Amino acid sequence: MKSKFDLSYVAGFFDGEGSICISESHRRDRFVEYVLFCGIGNTYFPILVYLKDMFGGSLHLNLSSKKRKDTYLPFLQWYISGNKAVKFLKTILPYLIVKKSQAIVGIAFQEFKASKRGGKHDPTRFPRMKLYKEQLLIARHECDNAQYTGSISRKDYLSAWVESSTTNTRDSIQD
Repeated sequence: MKSKFDLSYVAGFFDGEGSICISESHRRDRFVEYVLFCGIGNTYFPILVYLKDMFGGSLHLNLSSKKRKDTYLPFLQWYISGNKAVKFLKTILPYLIVKKSQAIVGIAFQEFKASKRGGKHDPTRFPRMKLYKEQLLIARHECDNAQYTGSISRKDYLSAWVESSTTNTRDSIQD
């Protein structure tokens, strides 16, 4: 059984390093397929092996790439998809902060897909799945920009945040 500490740690790690996406692939027979994916990439392998052991999924090792410099460490990616991804998201949902809205959209998408509402020949089924994909992109965009909304500029916001962080750190050191 997973402890609250383990789940909160995994949620925090996923909030910072993870991603949630709905992939759209077009097959030769003009059939469009939508799949929910969750993943984390990192150079610290033990945590990703732990996630695979804890939730399932698969690991992919990226030793080299045209985009990666030779001096970079090997990069491991953990992926989970479909119903396993929903189980993962539901398990860490109470502990998520940054990606909570994205997780909710991903769960709703997969539950809609699993319900088979309208059947696969329903002409409204795939446009509805595409709407979930677009909603996930909106949730990601809102998440990325949430801390910068308001009447001050992004630069001023970051300057104020750095100043307050430095002041709080100095105060706590002096105590």
